[in-house]
Formats: sequence, C-alpha cells, structure tokens
Amino acid sequence: MAWPSPEPVTLSLLSGTGSQLRLPLRPPREEDAGLPAFGPPEQSEPIPVETSSRGSRNRLISRDVAGRSLEIRDILDEGRRRLVDTDLEMYGHNDDVYRIVEDDPLSAAIRCERTMGLGRGPWQVRVETSSTMSSDAEYFHVTNVLDAYEGNTRVFTKARHLKIPRHLL
Repeated sequence: MAWPSPEPVTLSLLSGTGSQLRLPLRPPREEDAGLPAFGPPEQSEPIPVETSSRGSRNRLISRDVAGRSLEIRDILDEGRRRLVDTDLEMYGHNDDVYRIVEDDPLSAAIRCERTMGLGRGPWQVRVETSSTMSSDAEYFHVTNVLDAYEGNTRVFTKARHLKIPRHLL
C-alpha cells in the first residue's frame, strides 16, 4: 500500500538495455556452513469444512474524465463455510473504495467496510465496521465505527477519530 505525498511529485525512470535493479545482498559467512538445513514443512491435518456458498471478488475501476478522478472498488464476498466438527458457520464481506483526483494528492481517500459473522443454529453474531482515511498536508485523518450484533440486536458500538501527524510522509 502507498499513500501519495502531500504535494505533486514528478518522478523519472529511465529504462533500457543498460537498466538494472540492484538489491542488497548479504554476503555468505564462514559460520553459514554450520547452520542446519531446513527440514520439510510441518502442518496440521486440514479441518473439515463444508462450503455452503462460494465467495467472489470484483475489482471495478471508474474514471471520471471531466472531473479527472479515479475510483477503484474492491469487493470481496468470502462466501459461507461451516466447520464440520463444531457446526460453526462463518461468513464475511469486504468492500473497499479508493478515490483520488488527478494532480491533487490531498484528495486521496479510502473507505473500508467489513462484515464478519459466526453462527450455530439460532445463535448468530456479527461485527460490522466502517473505516475511512484521508489526509491534509500535515495529518492523516482516520475514522472507524464498529458495531457488534447478537442476532439483530446491536450489543456494542464504538467510534474513533484519529489525527496522526504525517512526519514528512
């Protein structure tokens, strides 16, 4: 993830036959010979899961030519799964929207919405959260609202508003 600088920036990247990308490399050391080799990876047996609905993902890009803005929307439906051994059903849905106006880095904004739920028979709980982030030249502005439900009854809510110094970011 990247966030634009507070002022427009022009970068130049020259590529061609002689172009290179040099990454730092740790030189071998004498003591490396004494290090044990990695064994085969370990993992547990998979948990039996039944899928009652498959998820899906959509990524949409919208450009407003007159308004010189760009919006990217990433929608993830995680479907519904049930842990067979415990009869616990799980589901989730994510919806992220990124926006920016051309030549206006301070217009950058993101909104993230999440819903996650668990249930077993009549017992059903879910959490819904909505977060936003934007910035001005000096601060990032972050908000988050979280609501927790048991059935259709909201049992908890909390809202936070943060102002975080950019420190030259």
